[in-house]
Formats: sequence, structure tokens, C-alpha cells
Amino acid sequence: MQVLLLLLLGIVLWAVYRPGLFGPYVFDDFQNITRNPSIAIDSLSLSEILEAAFSKSEGGLGRPIAMASFALNYFFNGKALEPFAFKLTNLLIHMANVLIVYLLLRLLFQSANMAFADPSTRINQRRAVLLAIFAAALWGLHPLQLTSVLYTVQRMTSLSAFFVLFGALLFVIGRRDFSRRPIRAMVMMTGGLGGGAFLGLLCKENAVLLPLLAATIELGLFSRGELVRASRRKLLIFYLCFLGIPALMALGYILANPDFILQTYSTRDYGVTERVLTQSRVLFFYLSLIIFPLIFRFGLYHDDFALSTGLLDPPSTLVALIAWTVIVWALVKGLRRRAIWAFGLAWFLAGHALESGIVGLEIIHEHRNYVPSVGICMAGAYYFSRLFDKLRLPARGPLICGLSLLLVFSFVTHTRALIWSSRSQLFESMVQHHPNSYRAISGLATSMVEQGRDVRPVYNALRDASLANVSAAHPLIEMKQILHALIPAVENSEDGVPESSGDHTSSVTWTSDLVIDREYLLELDKALTPEISRRLAAGTFHIETIYALWKAQSCVTGDDKNCASLSDEVLGWHLAVLAELPPRDRRRGILELSSAKIYAAAGNLDGALRYTDRAIETMSGYPRFRAQKAMLLIKLGAIEQAEKIADGIEQEMDWRRIYAGDVEVLRREIENAKAKQEQASVRPLSGETPRTSSF
Repeated sequence: MQVLLLLLLGIVLWAVYRPGLFGPYVFDDFQNITRNPSIAIDSLSLSEILEAAFSKSEGGLGRPIAMASFALNYFFNGKALEPFAFKLTNLLIHMANVLIVYLLLRLLFQSANMAFADPSTRINQRRAVLLAIFAAALWGLHPLQLTSVLYTVQRMTSLSAFFVLFGALLFVIGRRDFSRRPIRAMVMMTGGLGGGAFLGLLCKENAVLLPLLAATIELGLFSRGELVRASRRKLLIFYLCFLGIPALMALGYILANPDFILQTYSTRDYGVTERVLTQSRVLFFYLSLIIFPLIFRFGLYHDDFALSTGLLDPPSTLVALIAWTVIVWALVKGLRRRAIWAFGLAWFLAGHALESGIVGLEIIHEHRNYVPSVGICMAGAYYFSRLFDKLRLPARGPLICGLSLLLVFSFVTHTRALIWSSRSQLFESMVQHHPNSYRAISGLATSMVEQGRDVRPVYNALRDASLANVSAAHPLIEMKQILHALIPAVENSEDGVPESSGDHTSSVTWTSDLVIDREYLLELDKALTPEISRRLAAGTFHIETIYALWKAQSCVTGDDKNCASLSDEVLGWHLAVLAELPPRDRRRGILELSSAKIYAAAGNLDGALRYTDRAIETMSGYPRFRAQKAMLLIKLGAIEQAEKIADGIEQEMDWRRIYAGDVEVLRREIENAKAKQEQASVRPLSGETPRTSSF
């Protein structure tokens, strides 16, 4: 029976998510997948797979298992990046996780049954199975899980969860057998926590919380009273090794290296205090999404969530802190009584200990609830059953109500999947439900461009995005590029009378709507300049601003003649940001290299070399920047120096061969340059100037 129910659940999951499998890539998908050349492997050779696995080289362990899985998706998808195969793989991982959640919760319900002091609350074997299936279905079909499936790069979350949940399952199997066969149980528990945490860490860093999740299982669902003294001592040593000592080591490292935490705030417009205060409200927001999954409250972005800048700003911050103080006090008492609600809430809080802690991550993301919500779904299923026991209703009652609840979850998730089936629907929906989200509005503008929409709504959408976040400069930079494309187009227009702006050009501000009139556009362009400078001088540099500056540089150094007039301004923006960024900041290295490209395009080769060297110094651990210098040297005709750089990078590569692709491209450019030099020496009077590689 349980097999049939699980198969039925798998079919329902497929039907619910199917529309979204054809949807687009979004947000971080581009950086990690579509714009990552290492993902596009040509063979299943170990070197190519390793290069793809470690292509996310910055920060942490690089999440190599997840990155390698993207490369394998690409290869087995006919060497194509169409998102369907990637999202289908995500769905299959989610289905596997639903199965593991069922197996884990079945054991947890049985373990809770043994720990219950009150016989009236105990769960028989059949009910434990049904409750586990129901809780797993609640979890798997919940609308909150959608971003872990259809937001492609969040395979990092679901794949990490696979190892974490499987590790927790092995831990519980061993812990249940601890009183009878302690050595075998210890091996199982050690393998579960050690293997699950290690493999999970190779997908995403929050897998490090697995020992803490195991501790909540121990405190909330197991009784240590049946253990002899020697066994209790072994159990204590086990938790000291897996939880106590690592926690002390991590704390000691943070205290000795505070910059480890502080540097995570370098791209944020908030500090540690603001983030911690805000998270007290965010955790309640997450709980509300789990308990009341109203579709208008969901979204890819939640940058419209107000920051807590003080205990009373907003006042709900103080209320949230007081509420959590009371809840934690009740939680301690509940865990002592082995209450299911206490375990579920403790699991939820343990699962958020990293991403809702002091590390300078973004404030909210729905996929962070993927593992934490398991505890809430377990508690919800249990008390749902207990409610009908108290009411003494016929068996048909809980069945109908349970199926109705799952139907509601399925409907909301399916509706979200339909919205995610196209970029235009996704961003229109996000702007509708989150009108103050500057990222949603910016995404809508990009979607409009892809649809070939009129330039005016695109421009006005970017303007609205810049108003939604008064520290973000990147929408304004994109607005500048639009104006510099429009002004020459209007000047050369042969369509007759342009759209009139009336006599209001003197009152034009950067917040004005776009009007297709030459004088108006010039005034608008003039008004934008000081606002961009003001925002860049404020010193808050979103990572999107860095990308926008790189994009503007690409336009200036590319073939688009409309961007040529922006060259000096774009370089000025680069230098203004570089003046504010701290040393060794990754954003500095990116912008120094970008500045070098602008100098090279302008023919200032000394400036290009100077800023390339600065980028190499800033990003000394990234040979890719030295490869870019070699490209410039090729352009200058210094082929021997370029070859030395290529040799050096190749010699420094370890078994992972992370930069093998860069060296291959560099070698090819060197050979092309040599061939052109030979042709030029053979035909010196041909009058042709050989084309060199672009920098």
C-alpha cells in the first residue's frame, strides 16, 4: 500500500511541476551555468569534469558535486543548455528527497512513539507509516519548495539536502539500535553524519548543520533513560566530536578572524546588527509562508522586505525578539517532554542557524526553508491527526481533510509552476505581488527587451527600479545606455516630427518619463549624470552594479558605435568605484580588469597594462586574470611573454585543472598570432594589417 501511495505522490509531483520545467533560467543561473564555459564539456574525460566541478572556485569548497552535475546535464542534453533537462533533473532529485523524507519521518514517528510517556499519545505502526507519507506529501507538494526545483542553480540546495537527509536517516537507524549494538550503531551514526555532512558540503555549505539537526533528533525524540552509564558516556563523546568541538573551533576562528564575517558584508547595504535584528522577523515570515502558503506572498526576490535598523524600527522587531525569547523558553521545556511541536520547531531553527545567522548573506530566500520545513511538516501532520482523534470523527473525516489540504498545496504549486513557465509571466507576476522589489522591476525591464517591447516602458521600468532602491546605481547605468542609443537614432530619424515633449525640457529630472524628443533626451541624459555619481560616491556597491559596469564596458569596447560617446563616463564610473573599494576585494579585481579593457580599446596600452597588473595583484589566487594580461600582450605583439604566462598557469594547475580551459583558449590565440606574424613576414607589402585577438 505504501509503495502505491508513494508512486501516486511521484505522479502528482510530476503533474504539478511539469509546466515549470519549460521555464527560463533566472538570476544566479546565468553566472553559474549559462555563462560558465567550464560547464560546456565536450567529453566525459576526468579533466573536463573536474574543471567543471571546480569552476565555482571562489568561496568555500566550490560546490563541486552540484557543478559537475550541471556539466553532465549539458553533455547528456546533446551539449545544449536548454533548461528543460536541468530542471527535470532538479525535479527527480526532489522526488528522491521526498522518498528519503518519508523514510526518515517514519523512523522518527516510531522513535517518538517509544519516547512518549503518555500511552494515549503513542502511534501504532500503521499510523506512523500513514503520518510519514502524509507529512512527506505536505513537504514535497508545498509551494515553498518550488524555487529549490525550478530555480535551476538551487540544485545546490536540493542536492545538499539529499545527502543531509540521507545522513540523518542513517543516523536515526544507528541511534535506534544504540542500546543493543552500540559499536555497530556508532559506525552507522558516524557514517551518516560524517558522510552526509561531507558530501552535502560539496553541494552547499549549510550541510555543516547536519550534526546540529541530529542533536535536535536526540533531544526531541530519543530517551536516554534506557541506556547504561557507559553507553551514555559514549553518546556524549560522539556529540562532542561531531558538534561540540567543531562548534568551538568555528567560534574560535571567527573570534580570531573577525574579517571572515565582516567581509561578507562588503556588497551589502546593511551591517551585522541590522541583519541579525531583521532575521528575527524573517524567521516568522518563513513560518507564515509554511503555515499560510498564499501565492501572492511568494516570489523569487524579497528585497522589498524592510530592514530592522533598530529595536523599534520597525516596532515588530522588538515584538519578534520578545516572542522568540518566550518560544525558546517553551521550546526547552517541550523538548524535555518529547513534544512533537518542540522537535519540529527546534529542527526548523537548527536548519536556519547558518543562513539566518551572522554571515552577510542576502536577507531572504525561499529555498533556505527546504530542509528546515521538514520539521514543521512533521509536526503539522502529527497534530492534524491528533485533532481528529480529539474530535472523535469518523475515519473518513481526516482522509477527506488531508486530501483537500494536499489538493490546495498542489493547486498553489502548480499555479506557481505555470507562472515560472515563461520569463514574462514570472516577472509580471513578481512585480504585481512585490511592486517595491527593485530586482523584480529590473527583471521585468530585461524581459521587455527580450520581447522586443517599446523602449519607453523598458526605460520607465528601470527608472521605477532605481526609485525602489535609492542606493542601487545599475538601473541608472542601463538607462544611460538606452539614452545614448536613442539620441543618435532620433537625430538620424527620417520619420518626420518626433514625439513632442512640450515646453517642459527645462523641468526634466532623472525621474521623468522617457519622451522621444532630442532636446528632452539630452536634458534627461544630463540629469542622470549627477545621480549616478551620487550613488556611486555613497559607497554601497551591489554586485549588480559591478555587472552593470562590466556590461557598459563591453558595450564601449565592442562594436556598438552608440556606446562610444559613453567611454569617458564609463571609465569615470569605474575609477569612482575603485576609489571606494577596499584592497583585495574581488569586485576591485573585476573592475580593474574592466578598466584595463577600456584603456586598451582607447589605445592607451600603458593604462591597460597598469590596470591589468593591478587586477592580477588584487586577484593573485586567480590565474584567469593573468590569462587576460596574456591576451593583451598578444595584442601588443609580445607573444613570447604571453607564452610564458600560459606556461606558468599550466605548471601551477593541480589535479583539478580548474583553468585548463583558459590555457587552451590562450594557446589557440598565441598560435593564431604566430601564424599571422608568419603571413605578414611572407607578404610584407600586402598592405593588410593582421587582426589580433580581442582583449
